[in-house]
Amino acid sequence: MIFLVLSIIFLSGIFVTFKIIENLKLPVLNIVVINYFIAVLLGSIQSKGNPINLFSENWINYAVIIGVLFFIFFILIGKSIELVGLSTTTVASKMSVVIPIIFSILYYAEDINTLKIIGILLAISGVIFTVYKKDSSHKKKDYIFLIPLILFVGLGITDFLFGYTQKEFNIEFPELFNSIVFLVSFLSSLIYVLVKKQCYLFKNLQVFKYGVILGLTNYLGVYFFMKVLGSGIFDSSIIFGLNNVSIVILSALISFLIFKEKASVVNIFGITFSVSSIIILSLS
Repeated sequence: MIFLVLSIIFLSGIFVTFKIIENLKLPVLNIVVINYFIAVLLGSIQSKGNPINLFSENWINYAVIIGVLFFIFFILIGKSIELVGLSTTTVASKMSVVIPIIFSILYYAEDINTLKIIGILLAISGVIFTVYKKDSSHKKKDYIFLIPLILFVGLGITDFLFGYTQKEFNIEFPELFNSIVFLVSFLSSLIYVLVKKQCYLFKNLQVFKYGVILGLTNYLGVYFFMKVLGSGIFDSSIIFGLNNVSIVILSALISFLIFKEKASVVNIFGITFSVSSIIILSLS
């Protein structure tokens, strides 16, 4: 249970750190590069001395795919927080829990019942209501609808790949798996920054500072989440549910109480539906 609590704290820290970065108007791309470098460093330190032949591991391809997806969605999380705020981005991201549940039902032929159907419908409604914003700019409306929706689907697929890899390959050294994932993410982000000609990593000490903070929260959040998935203490659907609903609640409280974000009645209904759906899915 302690791993689950630590996972919730550090994964919530990712969204909060992105919000601080957005408030300070710091360059997200460069911070993401430093973040992944720190994550690779931590993973390398933890996995040092593991008796394993990396290229003989049958999970290596999945680690590469997840690493690329990590980078893509990290960039989108930063953009989404900038456009629609912390609470909306968190809900859209963590409501992606319905995707691995649906995949599990289809792939592993798990039982589906009325509670699961209600939970999935509530989840979809929750995302739509939570990302709803009134805005006079047509261009911004497109972004507001599209980016959280991409996060919802994409992060859900990534969550499923995490659960699938852990379940199918029974990864003995999750820290080594994480190292490969973050190494791929680091290389992807570095190439992207160099191509965009936006590489000024050390011109601002705050960029380096928040890159380190983001790297710590990112690595530890994923590390403890992998530990929970591999522990067998709960079913995967329950782990995803408890983890995601807690992150939604914690991030929403922080966004409203500390960052003073405003939520409409529709948004509040969306958050309520989202939390309710994850609770129902966890119990179904």
